[in-house]
Amino acid sequence: MIGVVINDPGGAELVTSWLKQNKLSFQICFGKYSKNIVKEKFGITKSLDLKKLVLNCEWILCGTSAIPDLEWRAIKFSKKYKKKCVVFLDHWVNYAQRFSKNDEVLLPDEIWVADNEAYKIAKKTFKNLKIRIVENPYFNEIKSRLSLLKTDKKSESLDTILYLCEPLMPPSETKNLAKIKYGYTEEEAIRYFFKNIDYISKNIKKIIIKPHPKENYKKYNWVKNNFDFPIEFYKNKNLLEHIVLCDIVVGCTTMGMVIGLLAKKKVVSCIPPEGKINQLPHKKIIPISHLQKNNK
Repeated sequence: MIGVVINDPGGAELVTSWLKQNKLSFQICFGKYSKNIVKEKFGITKSLDLKKLVLNCEWILCGTSAIPDLEWRAIKFSKKYKKKCVVFLDHWVNYAQRFSKNDEVLLPDEIWVADNEAYKIAKKTFKNLKIRIVENPYFNEIKSRLSLLKTDKKSESLDTILYLCEPLMPPSETKNLAKIKYGYTEEEAIRYFFKNIDYISKNIKKIIIKPHPKENYKKYNWVKNNFDFPIEFYKNKNLLEHIVLCDIVVGCTTMGMVIGLLAKKKVVSCIPPEGKINQLPHKKIIPISHLQKNNK
């Protein structure tokens, strides 16, 4: 029996897709940001107590979260009760900070990654840890779903842009901390996007703002009041449906941009010039600075 521990949506999608693909018996402890994913994929609505899960199961499989807590505690319990713990990394950035809480670093027995680029980053970050490449089950699931949907929506001259938000820092931290750590804030990224929107498209039908699952859409109410464009907020459709219906995907380092590439959409990075370089290793993601050069 596998004990599964997930919180943030990225890790939750990856781990739950792996479970579905392998059809193995499991018990699950999940946080609020992954509860809808667990319900949709397995019909499970009740999370098991973390300590009970670790004691009940033979080994533990975790996702990771940008702000370590639930999965971090799972690693701690696993060490205490001498259970093997594996963590499946779902991204390409901030690996070390996913295992550090209050300056205490806890590493699992093994890390799984889903591609060669992630493997290189993980090997460099965790030199003495076993790292294993596991074919990305979430991307396989996405590709399967895309094959049933029409991804090439272009039938008119106007573009729909999907802007994918992401919280750089938890709500308790200040914008200044994000500026120090990343070189820009979420608001600056949005303003940079609108300032340079003509380089992305000169024929806009509408712009859809999609907050991250960890954010409230009200956080971005200010956008409508500051920019004279046909702006809508994310509706009830899931992320993949919105990506299929748009022409262009814009964001900073969110996983949704990679899904945009899988759906064969134009994907643009709006990290401002003063920000750190886009750490997503996908060469087809176009920085706004490249669009500026090509339009001179």
